[in-house]
Amino acid sequence: MNLLGKTALVTGAAKRIDTPQDVVGAVLFLLEGGDFITGQVLVVDGGRLIAGE
Repeated sequence: MNLLGKTALVTGAAKRIDTPQDVVGAVLFLLEGGDFITGQVLVVDGGRLIAGE
């Protein structure tokens, strides 16, 4: 698959290409119900961090 002239690789634990909706879901979670969460880094990477990629 080719996105914006770059070859997209299906990597990470999710085994699919990420979409803007993935980030939107995380942002909506923080806006709508994340008032008890403080000082955290929310990684939205489809599992690439734990897969070592």
